[in-house]
Amino acid sequence: WCLDGELCDAFGEFFVQEDAGVGNDRLWERRYGLREEMLPSFLGPEIAQEMLGLGKGINFIRRCLGDVHWVVPPDVVNSS
Repeated sequence: WCLDGELCDAFGEFFVQEDAGVGNDRLWERRYGLREEMLPSFLGPEIAQEMLGLGKGINFIRRCLGDVHWVVPPDVVNSS
């Protein structure tokens, strides 16, 4: 999710959830959200919100701006 903006959670075990029925025109506001009851104890709500925003941003670039090959630059990934 945080690297490619794709949510693959067939068993509903992740704290980010998707409403696949929401179109790209409402992607940012309504397609993805947090399931706070699924947050691991070591992850605070502020970090979860940042992770949600990161995945949504990548997903937005790919879906709504049409740049399906966009990825987080390796130097950004490796700098953390």
